[in-house]
Amino acid sequence: MEPCVDMFRSIIYPTAAFELDLFPEQNSNDISPPWLESDLNPKNRVDSLDAGQHTKWSIHGCGADGTRFFALPHFARSKGPLRIDLYISEQKYHREAVSDVFNSGVAISCARERLVDLPICRHLVRALDVWSASQPNFKKVYMEMPFGSFIVIDRMSVDIREMTIHLVPVYEVELQWLSIPKLQEKWKIPSSRWPESIDISQLETVVQLQETITLVRLSCKPSSDTFVFKSTTDEVRFLYDELRALLEMEGHPNILPKPHYIVTKKCAFGGKVGVCGFIMEYHLAGTLRDVLWRTHGSETLSLRDRMRWAKQLVSALQHINKSELGFYSDLKPTNILMVASNEARDMDILLIDFEQRCSWYSWSPPEVYYIEYIQYLARERPDVLDGKFKSLLDDYLAILGQPPSVADVKGHYTNHRLPWLILNPLEQERAQVFMLGKILWCLFEGVGSVNSVPTAETFREPECDQSFPEFRRTPLYLRSLIRRCTAGAIEWRGRFPLVVRKGMKLFPRGRTGSCGEKVGNARETQETARLWWSEEVGEAVRFIEARKRKAAGIANNEDLAILAFLEERPDLQEIATALSEIEDAVL
Repeated sequence: MEPCVDMFRSIIYPTAAFELDLFPEQNSNDISPPWLESDLNPKNRVDSLDAGQHTKWSIHGCGADGTRFFALPHFARSKGPLRIDLYISEQKYHREAVSDVFNSGVAISCARERLVDLPICRHLVRALDVWSASQPNFKKVYMEMPFGSFIVIDRMSVDIREMTIHLVPVYEVELQWLSIPKLQEKWKIPSSRWPESIDISQLETVVQLQETITLVRLSCKPSSDTFVFKSTTDEVRFLYDELRALLEMEGHPNILPKPHYIVTKKCAFGGKVGVCGFIMEYHLAGTLRDVLWRTHGSETLSLRDRMRWAKQLVSALQHINKSELGFYSDLKPTNILMVASNEARDMDILLIDFEQRCSWYSWSPPEVYYIEYIQYLARERPDVLDGKFKSLLDDYLAILGQPPSVADVKGHYTNHRLPWLILNPLEQERAQVFMLGKILWCLFEGVGSVNSVPTAETFREPECDQSFPEFRRTPLYLRSLIRRCTAGAIEWRGRFPLVVRKGMKLFPRGRTGSCGEKVGNARETQETARLWWSEEVGEAVRFIEARKRKAAGIANNEDLAILAFLEERPDLQEIATALSEIEDAVL
């Protein structure tokens, strides 16, 4: 299966268990495409992909699904980020000629550094050049757009003159903003903890790295200094939750400190001055994932380095658990910054991203992602089995005595923290230990990802022939600790995902075309994913039913066996002690 938007709902999420066939079986007697759509027709050939030296646009990155591009007109480079991204239609709606010429799905799997050279991006830049030049007072109109507005291309075509492009004002993001006085009143955080605020006009855009991260320069700092501006064009409440956590938490050497500045902007509608983001220090070394992939297969990182980082991570988690935040729910290598010089031995870790959303299924523990499965199905497919999944969750929460606040006014479970909020503090710690165990596996194996369950990040990872829990490089004295930490991982039961990556495609396991295997097509890949997710959803239902009976005091032996892994993981202090003892003995 090629990377595409359909991949997400038919492969990556539990809705795949109930998804209709998205890829019809190919008929060998299918005729060639009609002449009007054929790439042999001169009309469907691109006259040029050269944007020229005088192009007035650039594309800095692309969202995970390949339909959202971080496009920026050059006149906006010296201005504060307005986050006006470019959206195109899903790949399946592109005419065959467009898909053949541009390979439009490849943006999903392309690293940001190579994105600018993709045919689809070159074509989009040319189209934006022609379109913006034809718009009266375009610069003025663009700069007066609300934060988070869109540029939308309704129809992709090889002929840029046939592409209808719209600049769409979106007020929803700015309407979610609150002023600093409102946030101060709401949070009751002492004024001494609040950093200075600056207007977004004091920022100068350098590059849009990802959905929430923009590199900027500040007019109040030397022009060569680069900082991170964190913002969002999605749900502002998560940005505010992170800001609150950073302001409330006491400092720790391995946790992101409070922001240098809070950034405000006057709203385009109503004149409110709202908090639109905050400024953090920029660290050139990148994330733990970046460092592990850069050094993969080499001896650059010493055992002493890895032990130090492991201990720093445990210390950071212990600090968080004692704070008002209570737990950290998104532990993965991309949320661990490496701080210091260019040499790996001089680096320390810095834990970032305190929005407190759940992580990808590949990193989360079963007691979290099983609830996520049911929550996702109750929200996205309420029609399935006459609302069975919502009823299952309702009953479980009622037994736990959870307040109605976990659901919205319509009774929908939209709170992304729900799987963590229903765990008690001890269970939350054990859930963090699970994720820590996977980080330790990556750290001591020298691999930047667990390479297991396909996620939206899968195609942007280097291809690797090793996946969790295979040990190759981890010292023997650490393997049992990692295994205890990851108790409950399906891989220890010999259960592995049935869909795997090979090159830039997904295949059914055992049908990748390598080592004499047959090659599975997109339809077979979806059927395999449907089987996998049907089994996973069944596992989730059994887990929740067992939890319900245990909470009600009527658990049987089978229930206790299903839940046994929850008691097998060590606590953070035990891990800290074990790491110190190993370090003293070995180093």
